[in-house]
Amino acid sequence: MSLELRDYQQEAIASVLEEFSQGTNRQLIALPTGSGKTIIMAGLSKEINKKTLILAHREELIEQAYEKIKLFWPEVSIGICMAERDEFESQIVVGSVQSCCRQKRLERLKEQGFELLLVDEAHHASS
Repeated sequence: MSLELRDYQQEAIASVLEEFSQGTNRQLIALPTGSGKTIIMAGLSKEINKKTLILAHREELIEQAYEKIKLFWPEVSIGICMAERDEFESQIVVGSVQSCCRQKRLERLKEQGFELLLVDEAHHASS
C-alpha cells in the first residue's frame, strides 16, 4: 500500500517550493490535525531530494513519521535518531528534539550535510 498526495497537500508543497525559489528558507505550514502534514513533509523531501532531518518532540510522532514516509516513499533510506538509535547516514533522518540537541549528537549531525530541516509540531520547538 502506498500513499498519494491529496490536492491540498500538493498545493502546500508547490507553495513551499515557490517560496524556496524566491529565497524564503524559513516557512511554516499550518493545517488541522489529521490533514496529513507528515505526508506533506515526505512529499517535500522527495521533491527536493536532499538529505533531510525531521524533528519531532514525542516518540510517537517520530515512529508515525517513519512509518508514513516509508509508505509514501518506499525506496528512500530513512533512519531514526532517538534514545540509543543513531541512524545518521540515511537520506531522511527522523529524530527527537531532545536527542538531537545533545552536544555529542549535534556534532555528528552537523557532519551529515543535511540540506532540509523540517519540524513537526513546530509550535513546540524553541528558537
